[in-house]
Amino acid sequence: METVDQRLKLINDWVDLLHESSAFFSKERGYSITKKEILEAIYILTDEKNNYDWIGDVYDNSYSLEDVKKLLQNFDFKILEDTVESDEDVVPRDLRINYKVRIKVKGGIWVIHKNDKDLFPSNPHAHLLDSNIKLHLGNGDCYRKRKFIYKVDRKKLIMIREKASSMIDYELPVLEV
Repeated sequence: METVDQRLKLINDWVDLLHESSAFFSKERGYSITKKEILEAIYILTDEKNNYDWIGDVYDNSYSLEDVKKLLQNFDFKILEDTVESDEDVVPRDLRINYKVRIKVKGGIWVIHKNDKDLFPSNPHAHLLDSNIKLHLGNGDCYRKRKFIYKVDRKKLIMIREKASSMIDYELPVLEV
């Protein structure tokens, strides 16, 4: 069993790693890349392999600065800007994690990117990172890992797709509902 001191060391190691990674990639790319964006990128690229329940599970892994540099060397951080805000009731309250802490607006923030290595559940699909929910942008099915958990109703899915279409320059999956 992990002690409190071991857990605190792990947290401090992650804080240092995210800070160093943020500084490295900001300097390398010539624009600001936050610690949060580094964490989200690591999560996106390692979720399928590690089968996370939520973004906080990333902290259970150990990475060096060199590991992060290699993992994120070709990651396009600009994709994290492709977000779609949804109404608060799109995701049932009991499925949201840290809702009041992370989200300062009524609803969740969905992240969509074109070149996600994981094509499940659709290509592209949307991530609600704080809750580890993936949204099929064609039919509204939502998954955690690869397990179906609920379906976004047609009206809300169309609203999300309309907002996404106005922000991205690639095609969404065919609407199936």
